Amino acid sequence: MQPLGETVTVGIQGANGSYSEMAVFEFFATGQGQQFKAIPSVINFDHSEQVCEALSNRQIDLAFFPIENSIIGNIDLNVDLLNQYPFTILGEHYLKIEHCLLALPSTNLKDIKTVYSHPAALEQCRDYLVKSNFQVVPSFDTAGSAKIIKPGEAIIASHRTAEIYNLHVVATNIQKVRNNFTRFFLFSHLEHNFLITNENKTSLAFTIGDGPGSLLRCLEKFAQYEINLTKLESRPIPDNPFMYTFFVDLEDSVKSEKMQECLKDLALEAQTIKILGSYPAGQK
Repeated sequence: MQPLGETVTVGIQGANGSYSEMAVFEFFATGQGQQFKAIPSVINFDHSEQVCEALSNRQIDLAFFPIENSIIGNIDLNVDLLNQYPFTILGEHYLKIEHCLLALPSTNLKDIKTVYSHPAALEQCRDYLVKSNFQVVPSFDTAGSAKIIKPGEAIIASHRTAEIYNLHVVATNIQKVRNNFTRFFLFSHLEHNFLITNENKTSLAFTIGDGPGSLLRCLEKFAQYEINLTKLESRPIPDNPFMYTFFVDLEDSVKSEKMQECLKDLALEAQTIKILGSYPAGQK
């Protein structure tokens, strides 16, 4: 466990004012985050791949990624990266997302022609953007887009972004639905020195053969051991066309006896199994 009050570096994709930065500070203010007994120092990167490289090279202590949104589903790139690297999930956090349309001071809605933001944010606000007939330009970041807008342009980002970059809030809550949440993972290298307690949720990835019933036989293992499966997603394997990696969330710790027995049985059916992490479930 890190000593009380020690600063830990946390890598995120995005600039100051991004939702990832907001989620980091909110997480460390909660009971789950406080068990680290540390103060987060956010390190900003332009791309998720850069975050993973920095963590892999021990240039940062931890990383924090958006993994899933309640409107658009998985953030596929980040899910794939977690599976590719030797990382482990230490915690999860749910952040309520309230998208705002931001522009330079004194800009009116009628003046706006072009809107920038991260593709995930643009998709969450698709209905509003189509109705407003804006020209949409994807950008690498929500908050980072604040550095490039000009008169007649706007970005989709948070209230915090408006405060940091002195932007005018033109419209609020422009996402498709008001109950918009993004799920984040806090993770580190497998060889970390953080002590995590109260794990009651496990994420893992597995692959299967192409025989009839292969997936069903794997999923039946969780039911057999009475382990509740709360999520099932598939992602294509680029080097193996039309084959898939399956990602599941389970309501149990990897340390429990029945989970250990379940994994042994699962290994008889699955081709590969990777434990992505066992951690305390976040508050929804």
